[in-house]
Amino acid sequence: MSALAAFLSTALISALASLCDASAFLRPHTPVEPAALTAERVVEGLLSALSESDDVAVLEQFEVELRPMYDALPKGMHGELEPPTVRYALHRYFAQTRGWHMKGLSGIAVNASATGLDEVFARNLDGPGADLSKLALFASKLTQLVHQEARENLRNIYTALELSTASRIRKKDAETAFKRYLAMYLLGEDTEGVSREDLIAAEKDLADMYLAWRSVKMWSKDLHQTLHVLQQPRRNPFVGDEVGFEQNSMMAQELGHRFGSFQNMECQSLKGTLMDYELAGTGRVALSDFYRIGLQEDWQFNENEEYLRSLGALDETDPRRPSVLIPNYLHSQTNCLSTSGYYSVCCSNECEGLLAHLERVIAGPSADPATIAKIVSGLASDTVQGLRTLSTVQMSRLKAIADLHGGQVPLHGRLFAQWMHHAYPRECPFPHLAGSTSALSQEDWHRNTGGEAPLATKEEMRRKAAELEAMTPQEMHTLPWMEEEELVAPSQRIPGATPSASLRSAAVLCALVFSVVPLLRAAKVASPGESVP
Repeated sequence: MSALAAFLSTALISALASLCDASAFLRPHTPVEPAALTAERVVEGLLSALSESDDVAVLEQFEVELRPMYDALPKGMHGELEPPTVRYALHRYFAQTRGWHMKGLSGIAVNASATGLDEVFARNLDGPGADLSKLALFASKLTQLVHQEARENLRNIYTALELSTASRIRKKDAETAFKRYLAMYLLGEDTEGVSREDLIAAEKDLADMYLAWRSVKMWSKDLHQTLHVLQQPRRNPFVGDEVGFEQNSMMAQELGHRFGSFQNMECQSLKGTLMDYELAGTGRVALSDFYRIGLQEDWQFNENEEYLRSLGALDETDPRRPSVLIPNYLHSQTNCLSTSGYYSVCCSNECEGLLAHLERVIAGPSADPATIAKIVSGLASDTVQGLRTLSTVQMSRLKAIADLHGGQVPLHGRLFAQWMHHAYPRECPFPHLAGSTSALSQEDWHRNTGGEAPLATKEEMRRKAAELEAMTPQEMHTLPWMEEEELVAPSQRIPGATPSASLRSAAVLCALVFSVVPLLRAAKVASPGESVP
C-alpha cells in the first residue's frame, strides 16, 4: 500500500467515526503491524546485526552510559544479567536516552515477543548471563537496526525525488528530501515504493491535521543548523553548499535520536493541563474533569473509559468517582508516535530519572529501608520538593517490603515501584500486575475491536461529567496499595528472603487510606514538610 493510500485509509476510519484526535500532538497514522510481526522483525534484525563486528570506541561509549544501571541491576548466580533482565535494561536504556520504546522489549511482564528476544540474548551469551560488554553490544546492535532503517527510508525518498545518492546534490534539494523524510517519519510510514506524488500529498495532509507541524519544521531546521556547525571542522571547504547522501543520512539518524526531546515538550504541556485539575496530592484527575477539559479543547482527553482502563490509566478504587492517573496516562501508548518499525516515541518517564538517581547512589540491586528513605526524602522531582519528611505510612510500607525480602528492598520490583508511585504520584506510574493491562495504541485497538474507536463521543463525555459533578469536593480519595510482588530477574532472591512470605500480615497498613484532601486545583508542588502516603 502506498504512503498516501495508507494515510487516506486511516483518515477515512477517523471520518466515519466522527472522532477527532485525542492528543495535542500527532498519533501514528499507518496501520500498525501485529505484535508478533514487529517482534519477529526485531529478532531477525538483531540476529543479523550480531553477526557483524562493531567499533570498539562505540561499544566503550555504550558501556559508559549503561554502567550505572548495570551495577545496580540484580545479577544471577555467576554475577551476570539473565536474559529477561537484559531485556528490561535495554528497554529502560532506550526509553531514558532516546525516548524510544523498542518493540519486543518490555519491563517485568513477559509476553511472546519478549520471550523471543530472551532466546536471542540467551543464544548470544558466552556464559549463563550478560556482562556489561555484552549488554553494550546488544544496545549497539539495536541502535544499528534503527540507523539502517532511517538510512533506507531516506534512500527511498531520494529515489522518489530522482536525487543521486552517489554524488553531492544542491543544498536546496537535500533540504527538500529531508523535509519529506520528516513528514514520513512523523506519519510512521514505510517509504518502500513511495512516489513523489505520495510524498507531496502526505505532507499536505500532515500540515492540515498536525497542529505542531510548523513547530516541528522549525525545530528540525534548528537541529540541522546545529549539526552543520558541529560538522564544520570536518567538512571539505571546496565543495560549497552541496550536500552528500551520507551527511543527510546522519541528519536523519540524529533526528531519531533527538525527536523525543521535542515530543516531551508537548508531554509536559499535557501534564501541566492535567495538573491544573489534580485531586490534590494524588497524581490523579477526576474523570469528570478529564472529560470537561476534552469538551473545552475539542482535540484532547477524550479516550473512553474502556480504553483508559486497558491502558492502566483509570483508577476505580472509588467506583463512585473514577479518576485518571496522570503519569500512567502520559506514558501510555495513546501518547506515543509509531515513527519506526523498531520503536515508538513516547513521553519521557520522569520516574526513570528518580530511579536512576537511586541506582547511582546505592550501586546495587537492593538497600535497607533507612538508606532508601534518606535518599528519597532529599530527592526532589518536578512537583515534589526535597528535604521532606516521609510519612509513617510510607516508612511502614517500605519496612514491610524489606521484611518480605529478608531486610532488603529490591529496587527493581513491583512493590518498590508502587512505593515510588506513592512518594511521587505525579511522576511515577502506578505499577499494575503483569498482564492486567493492554498497551495498545489507538490504531491497534481499532483493529482488534473490528473497527470500534477508543474515543468517547461528545454526548458520552457530557453525560459522564454530569454524573460525577454531584460529588462534593470534600470526599475522600484513596491511593490504592496492592500486596503482590513481581521481580525483574527470574532467580532474584535477596539473601535470607522468604519468597512465600506475604505482606498480608501487615494488612492494617493496606487498610490505611489517604488523608482527607480538598480538591484544590492549585496544589502542584508538595511543600518541604508535606508527605504523600
